[in-house]
Amino acid sequence: MTTTRSGAAHALAGWAAALDPSAEELALADRSLVDTVAVGLAAHREPVIGITADLPEEARWAFACHILDFDDLHMPSTSHISTVCVPVALALGGGARTYLAGAG
Repeated sequence: MTTTRSGAAHALAGWAAALDPSAEELALADRSLVDTVAVGLAAHREPVIGITADLPEEARWAFACHILDFDDLHMPSTSHISTVCVPVALALGGGARTYLAGAG
């Protein structure tokens, strides 16, 4: 089973490395990054954020981005994908391309 997981991880990493987003996709990703960080920053004043004190920073950011829930909505899946992908992309030191790989 470890081989299967390793193979899947390798295939996924290869797909992400080969990702070649269009200018329009990169612009959308940049907008999602800015929007989600702004929502997360605004939520850091909300009292409920205190329950995340023992979580890793990425999880605290993801939680914060859900508090006010003004983030983008991916219509085909009806999910708020940026609240998860943005904190992880930024924690990895990535930007728009990293966000798109996570959201893809």
